[in-house]
Amino acid sequence: MRAKGYRLVQMWLPDTRSPEFAREAHLQSLRASNSPTEEIEQAYIDSISWWNSEEAIALEKSEPPVPWWREPEKPR
Repeated sequence: MRAKGYRLVQMWLPDTRSPEFAREAHLQSLRASNSPTEEIEQAYIDSISWWNSEEAIALEKSEPPVPWWREPEKPR
């Protein structure tokens, strides 16, 4: 992969399988649902989740997709 111009990136992430993670996620979801700004926050989450909705998928099938990324240049 290095010969193709890629580099290795390594990251440490929370272990989502652990009971501690599940407990903390549950506590944070309770805090969010009891927040005075919960409706605004949920509207934001809904707005950024649209890309995976049935409506978005149907729109993608009806129009040719336009890539939002830049293709890497081919080595000469």
